[in-house]
Amino acid sequence: MDIFKQGLKKSDKFNALNHGDCWNNNILFRYDETGAPVEVMLVDLQGMRMASVAADLSYFLYSSFTGGVRKSNLKFFMETYYDSFCSVLRAAQVPIPFSLEELIVEFRNKMILGCISGMILAPIVLSEEEDVQAFFDMTEENMDTNNRERQEKILKMSKREGGQLQDRFLSMFNEMVEAGIVPNKDVV
Repeated sequence: MDIFKQGLKKSDKFNALNHGDCWNNNILFRYDETGAPVEVMLVDLQGMRMASVAADLSYFLYSSFTGGVRKSNLKFFMETYYDSFCSVLRAAQVPIPFSLEELIVEFRNKMILGCISGMILAPIVLSEEEDVQAFFDMTEENMDTNNRERQEKILKMSKREGGQLQDRFLSMFNEMVEAGIVPNKDVV
């Protein structure tokens, strides 16, 4: 919880209204007759809050993309976000509070928030029908049993052919090691 509290702390320079639960399941697209997306809408807005724009950006990129897609397109994602953000501020005749380079540094500072969120959401995103638990059947009395069953399902998912869950987790850990969040120590 301390990591989340720190990651969601208000930051004057980067502070803005955040979605709060910005991941692929909370984004709707409208397509034209050729199948090209022409409009996008965020849904599920009950988690909105004031926080650094990098908090939502990190949450979105680590919960919604595989490591390969995120890593190879990070510069493009950041530039696209920044250009869109600036165009909205210009239209409102509001000064742009930070540069793209400053946003990238802030994003790196919020990286652990995104990685932890991604680790929490990855089993949900990648769940197949047999992985889904009946959360409404949980009670105070069966909570420990349900938690053990969920852990077993996640472990089983991590060993599934294709290894999507394992790949997502490993890419997040590797990025945290590269960023110096997790120490890189050789195990003997």
